[in-house]
Amino acid sequence: MQLRVPQTATLKDVKSLLGGQLGIDPLGQCLLFDTKALEGDAATLQELKVVDGSELQLLVQDTSLKDLEEAKFGLEMLGPSEIREIRSMVKPPETVLCVCNAARVLLGQAEEKVWKDCRKNSLDDTHFLSRLMGLNLGDLKPGNVNQAEKLLEKVDEVWLDKVNLLFVKCLLAWVRAIIKCYRATF
Repeated sequence: MQLRVPQTATLKDVKSLLGGQLGIDPLGQCLLFDTKALEGDAATLQELKVVDGSELQLLVQDTSLKDLEEAKFGLEMLGPSEIREIRSMVKPPETVLCVCNAARVLLGQAEEKVWKDCRKNSLDDTHFLSRLMGLNLGDLKPGNVNQAEKLLEKVDEVWLDKVNLLFVKCLLAWVRAIIKCYRATF
Protein backbone atom coordinates (compact mmCIF):
# COMPACT_ATOMS: atom_id res chain seq x y z
CA MET A 1 0.00 0.00 0.00
CA GLN A 2 1.33 3.46 -0.81
CA LEU A 3 0.29 6.75 0.63
CA ARG A 4 0.83 9.58 -1.83
CA VAL A 5 1.39 13.07 -0.55
CA PRO A 6 2.27 16.24 -2.44
CA GLN A 7 5.94 17.19 -2.65
CA THR A 8 5.16 20.24 -0.56
CA ALA A 9 3.73 18.14 2.30
CA THR A 10 5.41 18.59 5.64
CA LEU A 11 5.81 16.17 8.50
CA LYS A 12 2.91 17.99 10.16
CA ASP A 13 0.70 17.28 7.09
CA VAL A 14 1.59 13.59 7.20
CA LYS A 15 0.95 13.49 10.95
CA SER A 16 -2.52 14.92 10.46
CA LEU A 17 -3.18 12.37 7.70
CA LEU A 18 -2.35 9.59 10.15
CA GLY A 19 -4.20 10.99 13.12
CA GLY A 20 -1.12 12.45 14.80
CA GLN A 21 0.31 9.06 15.72
CA LEU A 22 3.63 9.55 13.95
CA GLY A 23 7.15 9.35 15.34
CA ILE A 24 10.72 8.89 14.19
CA ASP A 25 12.24 5.44 14.62
CA PRO A 26 15.22 5.12 17.01
CA LEU A 27 17.65 4.67 14.13
CA GLY A 28 16.37 7.73 12.29
CA GLN A 29 15.63 5.74 9.15
CA CYS A 30 11.90 6.08 8.76
CA LEU A 31 8.71 7.48 10.17
CA LEU A 32 6.66 5.19 12.37
CA PHE A 33 3.08 5.13 13.45
CA ASP A 34 1.19 2.71 15.62
CA THR A 35 -1.59 0.94 13.76
CA LYS A 36 -3.46 0.50 17.03
CA ALA A 37 -4.36 4.16 16.79
CA LEU A 38 -5.71 3.68 13.27
CA GLU A 39 -7.17 0.19 13.22
CA GLY A 40 -7.89 -0.67 16.82
CA ASP A 41 -6.52 -4.19 17.32
CA ALA A 42 -3.42 -4.29 15.13
CA ALA A 43 -0.29 -4.93 17.14
CA THR A 44 2.41 -4.13 14.61
CA LEU A 45 4.22 -0.96 13.76
CA GLN A 46 3.94 0.48 10.28
CA GLU A 47 6.73 2.31 8.53
CA LEU A 48 6.51 5.17 6.12
CA LYS A 49 9.62 5.44 3.96
CA VAL A 50 10.24 8.34 1.65
CA VAL A 51 10.34 7.18 -1.96
CA ASP A 52 11.78 9.77 -4.40
CA GLY A 53 10.68 12.67 -2.20
CA SER A 54 7.14 12.81 -3.57
CA GLU A 55 5.49 9.86 -1.95
CA LEU A 56 5.73 7.86 1.21
CA GLN A 57 5.65 4.10 0.93
CA LEU A 58 3.87 2.21 3.67
CA LEU A 59 5.57 -1.00 4.72
CA VAL A 60 4.30 -3.44 7.29
CA GLN A 61 7.02 -4.57 9.62
CA ASP A 62 6.44 -7.91 11.34
CA THR A 63 8.39 -7.01 14.44
CA SER A 64 8.27 -4.14 16.86
CA LEU A 65 11.19 -1.76 17.33
CA LYS A 66 10.38 -1.70 21.03
CA ASP A 67 13.20 -4.15 21.82
CA LEU A 68 15.68 -1.93 20.03
CA GLU A 69 14.46 1.18 21.80
CA GLU A 70 14.81 -0.56 25.16
CA ALA A 71 18.26 -1.88 24.26
CA LYS A 72 19.46 1.56 23.21
CA PHE A 73 18.03 2.99 26.43
CA GLY A 74 19.99 0.33 28.34
CA LEU A 75 23.21 1.42 26.62
CA GLU A 76 22.47 5.04 27.46
CA MET A 77 22.17 4.12 31.13
CA LEU A 78 25.62 2.53 31.26
CA GLY A 79 28.08 4.58 33.22
CA PRO A 80 31.83 4.58 33.65
CA SER A 81 31.64 2.13 36.57
CA GLU A 82 29.98 -0.60 34.44
CA ILE A 83 32.58 -0.18 31.71
CA ARG A 84 35.42 -0.15 34.26
CA GLU A 85 34.11 -3.39 35.75
CA ILE A 86 34.38 -5.17 32.39
CA ARG A 87 37.69 -3.53 31.42
CA SER A 88 39.25 -4.65 34.70
CA MET A 89 38.70 -8.32 33.87
CA VAL A 90 41.95 -10.05 33.03
CA LYS A 91 40.46 -13.24 31.58
CA PRO A 92 36.65 -13.08 31.49
CA PRO A 93 34.46 -16.01 30.51
CA GLU A 94 34.02 -16.64 26.79
CA THR A 95 30.52 -15.11 26.94
CA VAL A 96 31.95 -11.65 27.62
CA LEU A 97 34.34 -11.91 24.67
CA CYS A 98 31.58 -13.25 22.39
CA VAL A 99 29.15 -10.44 23.22
CA CYS A 100 31.78 -7.72 22.80
CA ASN A 101 32.94 -9.28 19.53
CA ALA A 102 29.36 -9.51 18.23
CA ALA A 103 28.95 -5.77 18.81
CA ARG A 104 32.34 -5.08 17.16
CA VAL A 105 31.41 -7.16 14.11
CA LEU A 106 28.11 -5.29 13.70
CA LEU A 107 30.12 -2.07 13.71
CA GLY A 108 32.21 -3.48 10.86
CA GLN A 109 35.26 -4.17 13.01
CA ALA A 110 37.26 -7.36 13.09
CA GLU A 111 36.56 -10.07 15.64
CA GLU A 112 39.28 -10.22 18.30
CA LYS A 113 40.40 -13.67 19.45
CA VAL A 114 42.12 -12.43 22.62
CA TRP A 115 40.35 -10.50 25.39
CA LYS A 116 43.26 -8.07 25.81
CA ASP A 117 42.91 -6.94 22.18
CA CYS A 118 39.11 -6.79 22.34
CA ARG A 119 39.27 -4.68 25.50
CA LYS A 120 41.88 -2.37 23.99
CA ASN A 121 40.08 -1.89 20.69
CA SER A 122 36.54 -1.60 22.10
CA LEU A 123 36.23 -0.77 25.76
CA ASP A 124 39.25 1.54 25.86
CA ASP A 125 37.73 3.45 22.93
CA THR A 126 35.82 6.39 24.39
CA HIS A 127 33.50 6.46 21.35
CA PHE A 128 32.55 2.77 21.39
CA LEU A 129 29.10 3.28 22.96
CA SER A 130 28.30 6.31 20.81
CA ARG A 131 29.14 4.30 17.68
CA LEU A 132 26.80 1.55 18.88
CA MET A 133 24.05 4.09 19.47
CA GLY A 134 24.56 5.65 16.06
CA LEU A 135 24.59 2.41 14.06
CA ASN A 136 22.34 2.57 11.02
CA LEU A 137 20.63 -0.70 10.02
CA GLY A 138 21.14 0.17 6.37
CA ASP A 139 24.91 0.19 6.86
CA LEU A 140 25.04 -3.40 8.12
CA LYS A 141 26.53 -6.06 5.90
CA PRO A 142 24.71 -9.42 5.80
CA GLY A 143 27.97 -11.28 6.47
CA ASN A 144 28.56 -9.25 9.63
CA VAL A 145 25.04 -9.96 10.88
CA ASN A 146 25.56 -13.69 10.26
CA GLN A 147 28.91 -13.61 12.04
CA ALA A 148 27.40 -11.79 15.03
CA GLU A 149 24.64 -14.42 15.23
CA LYS A 150 27.25 -17.20 15.25
CA LEU A 151 29.10 -15.46 18.07
CA LEU A 152 25.89 -15.25 20.11
CA GLU A 153 25.45 -19.02 19.80
CA LYS A 154 28.43 -19.33 22.18
CA VAL A 155 26.82 -17.17 24.89
CA ASP A 156 26.33 -19.07 28.14
CA GLU A 157 22.85 -17.93 29.20
CA VAL A 158 22.99 -19.83 32.50
CA TRP A 159 26.22 -18.09 33.52
CA LEU A 160 24.91 -14.73 32.37
CA ASP A 161 21.76 -15.11 34.48
CA LYS A 162 23.87 -15.78 37.58
CA VAL A 163 26.17 -12.78 37.30
CA ASN A 164 25.45 -9.11 37.68
CA LEU A 165 27.35 -7.70 34.71
CA LEU A 166 25.05 -4.94 33.52
CA PHE A 167 27.35 -3.93 30.67
CA VAL A 168 27.37 -7.41 29.12
CA LYS A 169 23.61 -7.84 29.54
CA CYS A 170 22.83 -4.45 27.98
CA LEU A 171 25.28 -5.03 25.13
CA LEU A 172 23.79 -8.47 24.47
CA ALA A 173 20.26 -7.01 24.40
CA TRP A 174 21.44 -4.36 21.92
CA VAL A 175 23.13 -6.91 19.63
CA ARG A 176 20.06 -9.15 19.64
CA ALA A 177 17.74 -6.21 18.95
CA ILE A 178 19.89 -4.98 16.05
CA ILE A 179 19.92 -8.45 14.51
CA LYS A 180 16.17 -8.87 14.99
CA CYS A 181 15.37 -5.50 13.39
CA TYR A 182 17.82 -6.15 10.56
CA ARG A 183 16.22 -9.53 9.80
CA ALA A 184 12.75 -7.97 9.86
CA THR A 185 13.75 -5.09 7.61
CA PHE A 186 16.02 -6.68 5.01
